Amino acid sequence: MMAGRVASGWLSKFEEPSYFKKHDMPEMTEILLIEAINRGAKIGMIYTLLVDLQSDNMVHQNERWSIRFGKAGDWMGQSLAMADRTLLSADLKNQHYKTLVGLYYTPAKLKKWGKSSGLCIRCGEEEAEILHMFYACPMLRVFLCEIEVFLKKITGCNVQLSVMLVLLGVMDSTEGIEPPLYKIRRFLFVTMAIFRLCIATDWIKKEPPTFEGWRSRLLAIYNIELSLYKLKGYTKKHRGERIWAPLTKWLENQDTP
Repeated sequence: MMAGRVASGWLSKFEEPSYFKKHDMPEMTEILLIEAINRGAKIGMIYTLLVDLQSDNMVHQNERWSIRFGKAGDWMGQSLAMADRTLLSADLKNQHYKTLVGLYYTPAKLKKWGKSSGLCIRCGEEEAEILHMFYACPMLRVFLCEIEVFLKKITGCNVQLSVMLVLLGVMDSTEGIEPPLYKIRRFLFVTMAIFRLCIATDWIKKEPPTFEGWRSRLLAIYNIELSLYKLKGYTKKHRGERIWAPLTKWLENQDTP
């Protein structure tokens, strides 16, 4: 399922501006952003709207991240910049932007309009907000563990799926990032963007996404991204090859007798 079409079907009514009661209506910029994403607007327009939306609350958002994880820094800004420099697929960029501003209507958000209990549909124990749905739910532990083992295997690095890496795609650099991990930081960013895509498209299902499903998406997006990079010319082609080098090398070894 394409990221730009994730919130279709029965969820679409929650994205129509007319659905919101006047006293619950988000800021107009958020309404415009939802509409732009739904109609498949160009990434440049979506990015501009996102920046406008964040202009008033970016500092507040970063303070919330800092308090929650005990780390200071422009985490939202880093994640946005990484997406803009790494991803070419419009659908994957859309999904990443939507995740960052919490535009996926998780049960906790739907509870605001009395449409949900607000609890996670999988574990039934915790409030189903972004942190829980994308990281903390106990039903995701096996899934995350399998991804971590796979990434360690194909990169040869000691990859740790920290909260910041899973939710935002960035690594804590306050004490410096080991050179091997720094070299593959963009590849790790993409793998986590695909992880969040799996969660976002399946959060209403009781069973969590599977490792096989994640790997299938990874391979599909790998082919799409490399093709897009090649179309951009020689320089971009080699940039894409550098980003995806760990997976390319692993696939080549798989084909070796």
